Amino acid sequence: GGGGGLDVPVPRHSVGIVIGRSGEMIKKIQNDAGVRIQFKPDDGSTPDKIAHVMGPPERCQHAAQIITDLLQNVRAGPSGPPGPGMPGPGRGRGRGQGSWGMGPPGGEMAFSVPSHKCGLVIGRGGENVKAINQQTGAFVELQRQPPPNGDPNFKLFTIRGSPQQIDHAKQLIEEKIEGPLCPVGPPMPGGPMGPFQPGPFPQGPPGAPPPHPVAGGPPPPHQYPP
Repeated sequence: GGGGGLDVPVPRHSVGIVIGRSGEMIKKIQNDAGVRIQFKPDDGSTPDKIAHVMGPPERCQHAAQIITDLLQNVRAGPSGPPGPGMPGPGRGRGRGQGSWGMGPPGGEMAFSVPSHKCGLVIGRGGENVKAINQQTGAFVELQRQPPPNGDPNFKLFTIRGSPQQIDHAKQLIEEKIEGPLCPVGPPMPGGPMGPFQPGPFPQGPPGAPPPHPVAGGPPPPHQYPP
């Protein structure tokens, strides 16, 4: 009964796995390694049961390795191989973003602001414009070039973004200058408004009242002195 041997601890809840259905697994390990394996009887007071492996030392080592591998596989994933049914990490995260925030193509409007009010829009060190950009997601920029009508008392601002963002930024600027912004030119080259109209308003259908520059908004609180 001598001839060495090896004791391999097996957690109680895994004993069934080592023995297998009607002893198949333990038979397979004994055949593969060329050893005999018996679980030692014990009083159930320890967390592990001891599998006593009998045979030449290198074969016992091999059997111990097979048992250890078996137990590790069990620990890795009790319900079969991980994978199916588990959504991959990051799936669906950040979908549909990317191009957003750039605004739709051609989402740009130009507005003229009375020169003496420009400081209100820009703020000290540009802080007001930055705040408007952050709040609305639009991009407001003072243009160096004079407005198309060349009036030196006005400066040209462009607002880029989606229609909602442009509208939001426009409202914030109107609050700052306490007056309506005058759109300059079409929102995009050759856009829905057609070529730039030199008249004070785009000509509406004949007989229609001229559209008000601030749709649905209050009339300008006061006229600016020329």
